[in-house]
Amino acid sequence: MNRLKSTCRCSLLSVLKYFKYNRKLISRVKLLLLLLIFVQVSIPAQLNVKSLQVYSGDDQTSFPLILNSSESSGFITIEFDVQSNSYPELSIYFRFCDRNWNPVNNTFLLNRGNEIVPFIDFVKLHVTITGAQYHYKSSFPNNNGYINFPFSGKWMFFVTAVNDTSKIYAKGRFIVAENLIDLNIKSDTEIRSDKYYSPSDLAKSFIFDIGFNLPFEFFPQNVIATEIIENQKIFYPTVITKDKKNSYSEFYWDGNRNFNFIAKGITPGNEYRLANLKQYTNFNLKEVYAQRDRIETSRFYKRGTKDLNGGFILSDYNDVYSDYLNVRFTIRPPDPFYSDIYLSGAFNNWIIDDKYKMGNSDGLFTLTIPLKRGIYDYLYVTKNGDEIDWNFLEGNLFETSHIYRVFIFYNDPSFGGYDRIIGYSTINMNNKNGKN
Repeated sequence: MNRLKSTCRCSLLSVLKYFKYNRKLISRVKLLLLLLIFVQVSIPAQLNVKSLQVYSGDDQTSFPLILNSSESSGFITIEFDVQSNSYPELSIYFRFCDRNWNPVNNTFLLNRGNEIVPFIDFVKLHVTITGAQYHYKSSFPNNNGYINFPFSGKWMFFVTAVNDTSKIYAKGRFIVAENLIDLNIKSDTEIRSDKYYSPSDLAKSFIFDIGFNLPFEFFPQNVIATEIIENQKIFYPTVITKDKKNSYSEFYWDGNRNFNFIAKGITPGNEYRLANLKQYTNFNLKEVYAQRDRIETSRFYKRGTKDLNGGFILSDYNDVYSDYLNVRFTIRPPDPFYSDIYLSGAFNNWIIDDKYKMGNSDGLFTLTIPLKRGIYDYLYVTKNGDEIDWNFLEGNLFETSHIYRVFIFYNDPSFGGYDRIIGYSTINMNNKNGKN
């Protein structure tokens, strides 16, 4: 026992001597630990939302629409990947919007208590996937009913930080529509003569005549406008209002309950180009071309093959090969060529943005973007100043089989007034002469 006490006393004396003669070393260690803690607190974890999808039901290629009717109740699906070095703490916040996609601040339309998923759950992706670490997928309205969309019209959702909804990582759009009126839609073709078109095929266009009789529960003076959306081009609707009558739109009202909205100059375009990146055997490198032929050319006089009507299909997130690739798009336009070229497709919601402006090297236009394995519709769009042309490099053919969605907007006086969709229908241009 005395020996044990002596040993403990010696050990304690050794520790005390160590602290006495190594205070400088201990101070440096403490300072290093404090610096590490400061760095971790002051530099937030990098987080990116990638491959965001919003679609109707279970079909990835479908238009993001919930159609409320007595026969059916639809839903949308939202899914995306997250690149983050730690588990993401994110929420989804839903907002009702006016007809111009501006979130409304009317208290009655904020849908309090049913507008936010406070903390969303993620699935860990396979370790072979380097472009992201987590995946999210869910459908709304959800089964427990705490997320719902009580007003028909335009809606947005925001993927935000859990404790700060002003910190937005991604956002998406969808439409809730009611089909309360019978739409009588007629379509025809015309060759435009309002200006000089070169090549002359650019003058080809559709005319859509949308007629309806307004039910008695609605006020005729509150009918606002008709919007027509081609496939998935939700950012570029054709709008016909009551106060505009020109070579592109007409409006007729008999003073009672009969209405006609007429849209002109809607170009048929061409089928979309397809980038099929799903096959690992054909695209087994990180750096790939969108097409196996690498360099693409104009399709002005060539009809494209069947497409996804503006949508895209991603590989299953459980697939070990469902990784992100650096995809190079390349096109050589015909000479002479003086415009800029932008890449637009399902991967960027068909927007025209400088981020997707292609670089020009001696007449060869290229752009490389990161894409998850999947199949994507896309186009090459020309821009000269403010003039955008979707067809100059792609063609303009009456035989093109696009789907057009028609929405009737009504200024509902309830809840202080809001832009309500009371009518919905589709125009399926899947025949040769373009007539419905």
